[in-house]
Amino acid sequence: MNEQNDSHWWEFYGVRYAQGTVVGAMIIFFLFTQNEALKKLLFIPPEPKDFGMPHLILLAVYGLAYCYIASAPILIMHAGRGLMFKSPTNPNPNSGMLSRILWLLIPSFLTTVIYFLNSSSDKTMGSLAVFLFSFLLAFQIQILVSIFKTSWQKTIDYYSAIVKKRKEHEGSSYIESYKHIREHGNSFLIVAFQFFLAIPIFVFVSQPTITSDDSIRHLLIIVLLWVLPAATIWAFGNKLENNLQSM
Repeated sequence: MNEQNDSHWWEFYGVRYAQGTVVGAMIIFFLFTQNEALKKLLFIPPEPKDFGMPHLILLAVYGLAYCYIASAPILIMHAGRGLMFKSPTNPNPNSGMLSRILWLLIPSFLTTVIYFLNSSSDKTMGSLAVFLFSFLLAFQIQILVSIFKTSWQKTIDYYSAIVKKRKEHEGSSYIESYKHIREHGNSFLIVAFQFFLAIPIFVFVSQPTITSDDSIRHLLIIVLLWVLPAATIWAFGNKLENNLQSM
C-alpha cells in the first residue's frame, strides 16, 4: 500500500484477515479438541470457570496463524494472476487447458488410489482428504511452474503495464472498486481454503485413534507441504525487485 492508503490499512488487511481469524480459531478449537496430544496445546483449564481472556487471546493467535497458513495458495494465485486472465500481455490464457486439467487430475487420482490400496482405516474420508490435498498441491505447483517458465520479459511487461495504468488512474473510483471487491473476495477465499486444509488435518491428525507422535508428525508434514510452494514465491518477488536495476 502507498502512503495515501496507510491510514486505511484496516480496509484491506482488516477485511482480509478478521473473518479468517475468527473462523480459524473455531476450526483450530474443533480440530485440537478431537485429539489429546493436540488438546494440550490449547491450555484449556480443567474447570470451565477458569477459562478467561488469556485463553481467548491464545485461541485468536492460533486462529490468525491458521488463517495465514491456510491462505498460502492465494499468494501463488496472486503472483500468477497475470497468467490466469486475458490481457494484452497474455492474449491466450486458455492455451493448453486440457493438458493442465489432466496435470491436476492424474497425480491427484494416482495418489488417492495408492492411499486407498494401502490404507486400513476409513478409506472413504481418507481418500477424499488425499485427493483434495493432492489436487490443491498440484494446482499450486502448476501455477508455480507457469510463473517460472514464462518469458521474463513477458512478466516484466505485465507488471510494467499494471504500474503504468495504476498511475494513470490513481485515486479513481475504478481502482478503489476493484481493490475492495478483491479484498472481500480474498477474505471469503481464505475461509474456503481454511476448510480445505481442515479436512486432511481432521482425517490424519485429529482422530482420537491417532497416537500423539503420529498426530504431531502428520500435522507438521501437512503444514510443511501446504506452505512450501508459497515459500518459493520469495524468489519470484526478489527477482522482480532485482529487475528494478535495469528499468
